[in-house]
This record gives sequence, C-alpha cells and structure tokens, in this order.
Amino acid sequence: MGKCMGAQWWIATFKGVAEGNYHVEHRLGAEVMIRDGRCTVKKDILWDDTYNYCSVDMLQRRFHFTGLQMGWQDAGTKWAESPAQSSMLMGLLNMYLNGGELYDEQFKKSLEEQIIVGANYMVATADYAAAKGYATGSFVHDLLENKKVVLPNDASKAVLSLIQTYQALPDYAEKKNLKSYILKGWNICAAQRLLSLGSVRFKEVLMLIFFHQKGVANTGIVQFRGDYC
Repeated sequence: MGKCMGAQWWIATFKGVAEGNYHVEHRLGAEVMIRDGRCTVKKDILWDDTYNYCSVDMLQRRFHFTGLQMGWQDAGTKWAESPAQSSMLMGLLNMYLNGGELYDEQFKKSLEEQIIVGANYMVATADYAAAKGYATGSFVHDLLENKKVVLPNDASKAVLSLIQTYQALPDYAEKKNLKSYILKGWNICAAQRLLSLGSVRFKEVLMLIFFHQKGVANTGIVQFRGDYC
C-alpha cells in the first residue's frame, strides 16, 4: 500500500534512547537505503499526533456530505449506514468518557459536537422507522439509500451508543428524551433473541453486562435481572 500511495512508514521500538529529534540512516554497505531527518522519539507520540485527525477533524469534514445536518459520510459513498454511524459514535464516546485530562477544552467541545451529530442520526433513524410503521423500537438502516431496510443488529448497536450518550451528555439526553429510545430499542432487541449461545440469550446478556458495568442498570433505564447471568 505504501508503494502504491507513494508513501512509506515503519514501526520501531526505541529502548534506552532519550526523547528528542533524530536523524536516522539505514545503510547497506556504502548505500543509504533509508534516510529520515524527522524521527521523533517521544512517549505517546502516535496518539498525541493523530487522535484529533482520526476523530473530530475527519468527522467535521464528512458531516456536510450527508446533506442531513447529522451523521457522517460513510466510506466514500452516498450512504450513512446505521452500524457504521453507531460504531463511530461509540468510539467518540469512549474517547469522551475515558479521556479525561488528555484533552483541552476546545477538543472536548468539538468532541461533544460530533457526539451530538451521531446521536441525532441514531434518533432520526428511529423516528423514521416509527413514522413508517415499523415495529416499535426499530431503527432503519440508512436515511439516504436504505430507508426500507430494518435490521435487529442496527437496533442493538444504536441502543448501546445511545446509552453511552445518555451517560456522557445528560442535558442533551434529557432534551432528546433518549431514555424512551433506549427502552424501546432494548425491548425489540430482547424480543429478537438473536445470537443465541446454547440456551443463553447472548445479546441480552451482553447488553445487561454492559448496563451493569456502566452503572446504567441503577438509573431506571433498565432493570438489571441477574437471572440472565
């Protein structure tokens, strides 16, 4: 891939080397095979130099292409598929909920804005499904090209992403009534009983464990039922 794109990259582990900027050459005999005068050795440099571009910066650019004022362009196509949106939303929420002191206020504000962009899209897919008469708690697959497709897996991922949004942005969650979407989505996921593992309703167990770990089971969103586990 590097040769095709005209760019190369290497990964190296530095031991016993002080942080700083280095000039690196790799020689084979008298021939210089690799030369790089911008080699920086620093703790967490990969994260520090890329997390903004791999999250909010990228999404701020993709946001406009949906034409919906919510969600993000999906993989270069005119699609905004629900599982891709919910996965991205959960990634942002993991950054937001676990990043803490890693971010400055400007980045945190941008992160909140993009979380709302993704959560609004999840809510809109549920609203569209309800308006078209699909089963209560459904989420349509896509608001651009696949409005007639309704998949249970889309609902499960949407619910998980909205639960995390509920935790991260309580004021937004209250304004958008996310609790209602979570409960309805939870019920349809439970009714499907997909991904069975023997006699255990695997998806329900997975979601309940998630709720319990995040402390959501005690907030009134769902009742934690130990008999599943």
